[in-house]
Amino acid sequence: MENKKAGNIKSKVLFLGSIKGTDKLIPVIDVKYDKHGVKYGWAGNQAIVYANPKEITNREKYVEFINDLSNLPVPDIVKNPKDSKLKKVAENLPKFNVAETIRQRVKQEKVKVPEFLQKAKKAVKKEVEVVGEAGSKAVNAAEDLFRDKNIVMKQQLFYGVVNLYNNDLEQFMNL
Repeated sequence: MENKKAGNIKSKVLFLGSIKGTDKLIPVIDVKYDKHGVKYGWAGNQAIVYANPKEITNREKYVEFINDLSNLPVPDIVKNPKDSKLKKVAENLPKFNVAETIRQRVKQEKVKVPEFLQKAKKAVKKEVEVVGEAGSKAVNAAEDLFRDKNIVMKQQLFYGVVNLYNNDLEQFMNL
Protein backbone atom coordinates (compact mmCIF):
# COMPACT_ATOMS: atom_id res chain seq x y z
CA MET A 1 0.00 0.00 0.00
CA GLU A 2 2.92 2.35 0.65
CA ASN A 3 4.17 1.83 -2.90
CA LYS A 4 0.67 2.45 -4.21
CA LYS A 5 0.46 5.79 -2.42
CA ALA A 6 3.73 6.92 -3.94
CA GLY A 7 2.69 5.64 -7.38
CA ASN A 8 5.82 3.52 -7.64
CA ILE A 9 4.32 0.14 -8.44
CA LYS A 10 6.74 -1.48 -10.87
CA SER A 11 6.02 -5.13 -10.15
CA LYS A 12 2.71 -6.94 -10.49
CA VAL A 13 0.24 -6.49 -7.62
CA LEU A 14 -3.02 -8.35 -7.06
CA PHE A 15 -5.56 -6.84 -4.69
CA LEU A 16 -8.15 -9.21 -3.24
CA GLY A 17 -11.43 -7.88 -1.92
CA SER A 18 -12.16 -4.53 -0.38
CA ILE A 19 -8.79 -2.95 0.33
CA LYS A 20 -8.46 0.69 1.23
CA GLY A 21 -7.63 2.70 -1.86
CA THR A 22 -8.85 0.18 -4.43
CA ASP A 23 -12.06 2.13 -4.88
CA LYS A 24 -10.05 4.46 -7.14
CA LEU A 25 -8.61 1.53 -9.10
CA ILE A 26 -11.93 -0.20 -9.81
CA PRO A 27 -13.31 2.43 -12.23
CA VAL A 28 -10.20 2.32 -14.42
CA ILE A 29 -9.59 -1.43 -14.69
CA ASP A 30 -10.15 -3.36 -17.86
CA VAL A 31 -12.75 -5.86 -16.59
CA LYS A 32 -11.91 -9.38 -17.74
CA TYR A 33 -14.55 -11.28 -15.75
CA ASP A 34 -17.98 -10.43 -14.40
CA LYS A 35 -20.26 -13.20 -13.13
CA HIS A 36 -22.12 -14.00 -9.88
CA GLY A 37 -21.19 -10.62 -8.40
CA VAL A 38 -17.48 -11.34 -8.92
CA LYS A 39 -15.34 -9.08 -11.07
CA TYR A 40 -11.68 -8.96 -11.87
CA GLY A 41 -9.45 -7.06 -14.18
CA TRP A 42 -6.38 -4.88 -14.26
CA ALA A 43 -4.94 -1.53 -15.08
CA GLY A 44 -1.22 -1.61 -15.77
CA ASN A 45 0.58 -3.61 -13.08
CA GLN A 46 -2.37 -3.58 -10.70
CA ALA A 47 -5.02 -6.31 -10.79
CA ILE A 48 -8.02 -6.65 -8.53
CA VAL A 49 -10.51 -9.38 -7.69
CA TYR A 50 -13.52 -8.03 -5.88
CA ALA A 51 -16.98 -9.27 -4.97
CA ASN A 52 -20.38 -7.85 -4.30
CA PRO A 53 -22.60 -10.29 -2.38
CA LYS A 54 -25.57 -7.97 -2.95
CA GLU A 55 -25.65 -9.09 -6.59
CA ILE A 56 -26.82 -12.52 -5.44
CA THR A 57 -30.32 -11.33 -4.79
CA ASN A 58 -32.29 -14.54 -4.42
CA ARG A 59 -32.03 -18.24 -3.66
CA GLU A 60 -31.96 -19.30 -7.29
CA LYS A 61 -28.95 -17.10 -8.05
CA TYR A 62 -27.17 -18.42 -4.97
CA VAL A 63 -27.85 -22.05 -5.92
CA GLU A 64 -26.56 -21.34 -9.45
CA PHE A 65 -23.44 -19.73 -7.97
CA ILE A 66 -22.84 -22.66 -5.60
CA ASN A 67 -23.24 -25.12 -8.50
CA ASP A 68 -20.54 -23.22 -10.42
CA LEU A 69 -18.33 -22.93 -7.33
CA SER A 70 -18.61 -26.65 -6.62
CA ASN A 71 -17.07 -27.41 -10.03
CA LEU A 72 -13.88 -25.56 -9.10
CA PRO A 73 -10.90 -26.80 -7.05
CA VAL A 74 -11.86 -24.82 -3.97
CA PRO A 75 -11.46 -26.16 -0.41
CA ASP A 76 -14.56 -27.88 0.97
CA ILE A 77 -14.63 -25.46 3.89
CA VAL A 78 -15.36 -22.69 1.36
CA LYS A 79 -17.99 -24.67 -0.51
CA ASN A 80 -19.58 -25.92 2.70
CA PRO A 81 -18.99 -23.48 5.56
CA LYS A 82 -18.45 -25.28 8.87
CA ASP A 83 -20.12 -22.57 10.95
CA SER A 84 -22.37 -24.59 13.27
CA LYS A 85 -25.38 -22.50 12.32
CA LEU A 86 -24.79 -23.02 8.61
CA LYS A 87 -23.40 -26.56 8.49
CA LYS A 88 -26.77 -28.20 7.92
CA VAL A 89 -27.71 -25.58 5.35
CA ALA A 90 -24.61 -26.27 3.28
CA GLU A 91 -25.15 -30.02 3.49
CA ASN A 92 -28.63 -29.55 2.02
CA LEU A 93 -27.50 -27.58 -1.02
CA PRO A 94 -28.60 -29.26 -4.25
CA LYS A 95 -26.31 -31.74 -5.89
CA PHE A 96 -28.23 -31.80 -9.14
CA ASN A 97 -28.13 -29.88 -12.36
CA VAL A 98 -31.71 -29.24 -13.42
CA ALA A 99 -30.85 -28.33 -17.03
CA GLU A 100 -28.86 -31.53 -17.54
CA THR A 101 -31.57 -33.63 -15.90
CA ILE A 102 -34.15 -32.11 -18.24
CA ARG A 103 -31.93 -32.81 -21.26
CA GLN A 104 -31.57 -36.44 -20.19
CA ARG A 105 -35.30 -36.78 -19.64
CA VAL A 106 -36.09 -35.31 -23.08
CA LYS A 107 -33.48 -37.61 -24.63
CA GLN A 108 -35.00 -40.68 -22.91
CA GLU A 109 -38.40 -39.84 -24.30
CA LYS A 110 -36.89 -39.78 -27.84
CA VAL A 111 -38.40 -36.43 -28.67
CA LYS A 112 -38.96 -35.66 -32.35
CA VAL A 113 -37.67 -32.31 -33.51
CA PRO A 114 -41.04 -30.83 -34.58
CA GLU A 115 -42.55 -31.61 -31.17
CA PHE A 116 -39.52 -30.48 -29.21
CA LEU A 117 -41.03 -27.41 -27.63
CA GLN A 118 -44.10 -29.30 -26.43
CA LYS A 119 -42.01 -32.15 -25.05
CA ALA A 120 -39.54 -29.78 -23.42
CA LYS A 121 -42.40 -28.02 -21.68
CA LYS A 122 -43.69 -31.37 -20.40
CA ALA A 123 -40.18 -32.40 -19.35
CA VAL A 124 -39.73 -29.19 -17.38
CA LYS A 125 -43.05 -29.78 -15.65
CA LYS A 126 -42.03 -33.37 -14.81
CA GLU A 127 -38.65 -32.23 -13.50
CA VAL A 128 -40.28 -29.69 -11.25
CA GLU A 129 -42.36 -32.53 -9.82
CA VAL A 130 -39.36 -34.89 -9.57
CA VAL A 131 -37.05 -32.34 -8.01
CA GLY A 132 -40.00 -31.03 -6.02
CA GLU A 133 -39.49 -31.61 -2.34
CA ALA A 134 -35.72 -32.16 -2.35
CA GLY A 135 -35.12 -29.13 -4.54
CA SER A 136 -37.35 -26.81 -2.58
CA LYS A 137 -35.83 -28.00 0.68
CA ALA A 138 -32.32 -27.26 -0.59
CA VAL A 139 -33.37 -23.93 -2.04
CA ASN A 140 -35.00 -22.90 1.23
CA ALA A 141 -31.87 -23.91 3.11
CA ALA A 142 -29.73 -21.93 0.69
CA GLU A 143 -31.71 -18.78 1.49
CA ASP A 144 -30.33 -18.75 5.04
CA LEU A 145 -26.79 -19.20 3.75
CA PHE A 146 -26.90 -16.49 1.10
CA ARG A 147 -28.14 -14.03 3.72
CA ASP A 148 -24.75 -14.24 5.47
CA LYS A 149 -22.94 -11.77 3.22
CA ASN A 150 -19.50 -12.42 4.78
CA ILE A 151 -19.61 -16.11 3.87
CA VAL A 152 -20.93 -15.33 0.40
CA MET A 153 -18.18 -12.76 -0.16
CA LYS A 154 -15.53 -15.28 0.90
CA GLN A 155 -17.00 -17.82 -1.52
CA GLN A 156 -17.12 -15.21 -4.28
CA LEU A 157 -13.49 -14.21 -3.76
CA PHE A 158 -12.33 -17.83 -3.96
CA TYR A 159 -14.44 -18.23 -7.08
CA GLY A 160 -12.86 -15.13 -8.62
CA VAL A 161 -9.29 -16.10 -7.75
CA VAL A 162 -9.67 -19.59 -9.23
CA ASN A 163 -11.21 -18.17 -12.40
CA LEU A 164 -8.43 -15.58 -12.67
CA TYR A 165 -5.82 -18.30 -12.24
CA ASN A 166 -7.46 -20.62 -14.78
CA ASN A 167 -8.29 -18.03 -17.42
CA ASP A 168 -6.35 -14.76 -17.29
CA LEU A 169 -3.42 -14.76 -14.86
CA GLU A 170 -0.85 -15.60 -17.51
CA GLN A 171 -2.06 -12.71 -19.68
CA PHE A 172 -1.80 -10.31 -16.73
CA MET A 173 1.68 -11.52 -15.78
CA ASN A 174 2.95 -11.18 -19.36
CA LEU A 175 1.88 -7.54 -19.81
